[in-house]
Amino acid sequence: MRKDDNFIKRNPLLSTIIGIVCALIIYIIGTVFTKYNNCKKSREIEDLNLTATVPESLSEEQIEYLLEDFFDIYFDNSEINEIEKDQNQLRVSFKGVEKCEFNWLFPDIEGWEVNFQSNYFSLSEIVITHDAMVQSDCDTPASGDYSGVVLPNGSIPHGSIEGNLLPGGSQEVLLDCNTTTHSLVPGALRPKAECPFTGTPGEYIVSRQDNCKRNCRSPQDYTGYTIDGSPISSNYEISFNENYVELNTRVGCNTNDNYSSIRDSSPSISQCAAEDGLYELSGCFPPCNRPATSNNYGDILSNLPSIVSRGNIESGSYKTLGNFPECPSGIPDGELQLYKCSDQDNDYSMYGCFNRDTECQAATTRLRRQGISVTDHYCFSISITGTSATVPVFDQTVILENIRNGITGDITADERRLIYFSNGNPEQIASGVYETIVNVFIPNGVITSYGIPIFNSSAGGGVAAGGGVAEGGDATTSLTCSDYYNQFGCSDGTRPLLDTPINAPIRDAASICCPAAPERGGTGQTCQQYFDAGNCPSGILNPNRTGNLVSTLSDPQLCCGTK
Repeated sequence: MRKDDNFIKRNPLLSTIIGIVCALIIYIIGTVFTKYNNCKKSREIEDLNLTATVPESLSEEQIEYLLEDFFDIYFDNSEINEIEKDQNQLRVSFKGVEKCEFNWLFPDIEGWEVNFQSNYFSLSEIVITHDAMVQSDCDTPASGDYSGVVLPNGSIPHGSIEGNLLPGGSQEVLLDCNTTTHSLVPGALRPKAECPFTGTPGEYIVSRQDNCKRNCRSPQDYTGYTIDGSPISSNYEISFNENYVELNTRVGCNTNDNYSSIRDSSPSISQCAAEDGLYELSGCFPPCNRPATSNNYGDILSNLPSIVSRGNIESGSYKTLGNFPECPSGIPDGELQLYKCSDQDNDYSMYGCFNRDTECQAATTRLRRQGISVTDHYCFSISITGTSATVPVFDQTVILENIRNGITGDITADERRLIYFSNGNPEQIASGVYETIVNVFIPNGVITSYGIPIFNSSAGGGVAAGGGVAEGGDATTSLTCSDYYNQFGCSDGTRPLLDTPINAPIRDAASICCPAAPERGGTGQTCQQYFDAGNCPSGILNPNRTGNLVSTLSDPQLCCGTK
């Protein structure tokens, strides 16, 4: 017998301990073997959660690689449901079953903690729990500005995140912009609401709401503008992303309220500089009102229109708006006209009327004081207007030369030198606008030879240079009989029956427009009478000269037409 055996026999306690240890080892081996076999025979996949600390710099792709390595070691049939990472905190919901090599050694893994490293990435403070995450629906956020989007009506299902399928197969919850006040940026993604697997009830997360831009709001001066014919109101908002080039084709002036554009302007709209700003409107102007009082036109003031658009005043179409009055009895000559108002003064102005006798007498007196006699001259009075910051000053020498040189035809130099000019005092009719009555004296012989001239009644810059240029000779005038009567009148005071174009040199205007008044002597025979007497070889009467007096024509054959 060996010495060791004798030692054991001499120590019964040791012998007992050895026996117990051997029995325990046999029991453990048998139990482990049994548990291992049972684990292999029946295992169920469980819903599990994992929390861990990871380096904050890890990307989602790196985390997935790390988890795959971890699950390959400790679990079978693992499947990741969701990964959430908030800075360095990681939450993972997954399905799987612990490997039997792990399960039989640690039958209860509740709260199990371990550190794990794979390649250059690591998980630390890992905690795995058996309890599946509570999959709670998410409610509307209690705080935050979501006025630009239409939030879901009530809660949204858990798992409503991009890329995840909701119950029923629907995708993430996409939101619409609140089109009353906002619009989606062209090409941008719609806002969305997300309800992750949080494990506890909570609020859904709204993102991409900045893709909804606040509309442009109407400016204070919106009155008088329309879009597609409808007036713009104080709460008329326009999308920040609107096509403003196309929108400009639909903007107009509210003509129902007598707003209009004026010369060199058109209605337009411009985008606001930033969202929630004011868009800009331009090009439409408020109407002009009838003035309350007037020194020269008080007698007819009540007959004038109470309100007129600036555009109608510029175009002269105001004369067709109802019964537009004639000049007042005290200043019966010329033609009554309106001058548009300004932004500073809402009243229109009247001008264009004068008393020719009074004006010519005053002008004759002024010329007589200069040693000029005009007793054998015909006096023409013309209203001219111009703009000037101050009272305009007339260079009478320049104007007189323009008038003398402006008469066409075979007028001699001596006859031109006998034409005279004199103007009255300029009168301000509107801010920076002056009217002046200009008087031109032309020898009676020139009138007899060349007819009555017409005059350009406008003058730029408030200086009458170039104004009052006479036209004559054989040039066809563009005047109508009404224009002729308003400027020169008919010798018997009778107004023309027809407002027809003269279509002849101005020297023939009297015989065309005033056929009852024989001009410059003669027999008084008209072209119609000349034709009826068989004096036209062509057998055709010139239709434009039926009322002309033969004595006023340079050639009686002008009464005849051509084949």
